[in-house]
Amino acid sequence: MKDQAKSTMSVPEMAKMLGLKKTDSYWLVHKNYFQTVIVAGKIRIVISSFENWYANQVHYRKVNGHAPSYEKHSDSYSIRDISEMLGISDGSVYDLIARYKIETFQVNYKTRVKKKTFNRWYRNQKHFRTQKDRERDRKAEEASMTLPEMGRLLCGDRNLAYKLIKENDQFVIIEIAGRKRVTKDSFEKWYSAQTEYRKFDDLSKEDQSRVVKEHKDDGLGKVLRESGQAFDEDKLWLSLKEASLLIGKSESTILRFIQSGELPAVQVNRSWRIRNDEIRWFLLEHEDKDEGSND
Repeated sequence: MKDQAKSTMSVPEMAKMLGLKKTDSYWLVHKNYFQTVIVAGKIRIVISSFENWYANQVHYRKVNGHAPSYEKHSDSYSIRDISEMLGISDGSVYDLIARYKIETFQVNYKTRVKKKTFNRWYRNQKHFRTQKDRERDRKAEEASMTLPEMGRLLCGDRNLAYKLIKENDQFVIIEIAGRKRVTKDSFEKWYSAQTEYRKFDDLSKEDQSRVVKEHKDDGLGKVLRESGQAFDEDKLWLSLKEASLLIGKSESTILRFIQSGELPAVQVNRSWRIRNDEIRWFLLEHEDKDEGSND
């Protein structure tokens, strides 16, 4: 009896260990997560069985002692781990898993991904980056611009940028996270050697007004007038106007994408807001089509 008592614990002891109320602790027992025995007419929990369950679940945590699932955490990631690493929503992580058929497994009804599996997928793709890689690429990003940025700089859109880099070999093109970028040095060398295109700031007041008026329907004019072309393309939520500029389509076209469900968005005080990662997915879906139209 004494040996059995040492290898087991009472339900109240387990409840105290996990900081649970009586009802919650007995609910765990009845779920048969671990082995129990009857000693002197009372339920007792086999400690070795309990510890094995505890080490392989993520929901419960001991009041004192090591964190739950310490064995699983050492070689796998949770959905939240991946969302924080890649800077995307939990929902987008599930979409990513489905799209790329990334192998997962369940721990206490929670989806997890082996670190080896995730790292293998990450090495073989180019559209998503961890915070560490974003920091590594920061200097290269600061010394370059995206094609939508280049298009806006010349009072156009990404289609204008595609056209120019196709027609001119002066541009130095780099790729970061699957997106083509033009180095600022090569852009400035090209710009100073031609006369056909002018930056907005280099236009006369009369021509600036004309450009703003010409682009009022696609949002470029308003951005040029109000914010000097600039907005943070890495912020979490973008407006309809910003999405229009980033995707290179008119605001009315973006609205049609939203209404058809092709581009998920939410309405806040009658204004549309689109998650940055949803725009990334949209651009990824249309990448082949867009590049094909510019070949």
